[in-house]
Amino acid sequence: MTQNNSNFGIGSVHDHKRELLEELRTRIELETRMDMQNEPSQEAKARELDWRWSQETSAVAKMTQDEALVTRKAGLKASKYLANKQWFKNSD
Repeated sequence: MTQNNSNFGIGSVHDHKRELLEELRTRIELETRMDMQNEPSQEAKARELDWRWSQETSAVAKMTQDEALVTRKAGLKASKYLANKQWFKNSD
């Protein structure tokens, strides 16, 4: 569920990391369902989803707010951005 940021004015900080995680959650769930549609075990699906989600949350934790904004606007996963961060910086 998305909440509006009502913190406007001096000292307000927009949380791009939180927004990135919100968008990634749905994407991770859909990708996991598609990738594991032939897996009969719901437990295995849940473990895979948890593992993928932990990869993204740890990647977002290592990012700056600016990197989270750029990653979200580009439609990238946080883990993919961090894995290729040097390449992205060199392409500027």
